[in-house]
Amino acid sequence: MAVDEKIQQKIDFYFNVLDRYDHYIELADTKAGNHLTLLGTLLVAVTAVFSWGVIIPETGKHFVLGCNLQTGLIFLFLFFLVSCWYWYCICNSVLKPNTKPVKDDATAQQTNRATSTIFFGDVEEIKLDEFEKIVLDEMDEGKLLKDLVGQVHVVAHITKVKFENYSKINRAVLASVLVSILILVISGVLKLG
Repeated sequence: MAVDEKIQQKIDFYFNVLDRYDHYIELADTKAGNHLTLLGTLLVAVTAVFSWGVIIPETGKHFVLGCNLQTGLIFLFLFFLVSCWYWYCICNSVLKPNTKPVKDDATAQQTNRATSTIFFGDVEEIKLDEFEKIVLDEMDEGKLLKDLVGQVHVVAHITKVKFENYSKINRAVLASVLVSILILVISGVLKLG
């Protein structure tokens, strides 16, 4: 069976587009993973600095809340923990996989979507012999191209959402780093006088 050259060129083109989107997704996931590593390191370091800066009187009592600097240090540390939690949640929103075969639920309801031979969720649900029959006997190049274009559309949406979520990370990083610098300075003042 001869494949129409124009259809084959489109199939090749859209597989390359899909591959390119996969690289973008991998890049966003790698960056988010690196941010989680940085977050963990910063969290441990700032917690150690905070502990170093909190003064415990010789009497054995816990820190004195009457001390303005010490109270400020405690509130800064709590704000730091909140900003780290926000940072963590954003990183996880980037890493969270999208396992929907269509862009959104409204699209799924509007279309009478055929089973995709590309989307892993659809492929996994089909028995092997049935999948082979669909791919080898029933799927022509036109149907393959339509399936491929649909998957390119979905993956483009996934890529866009990942990068939108990733762009939010910088606010959390900035807040966490600025607060950690303040914690370091105040802890130093409290400890060294």
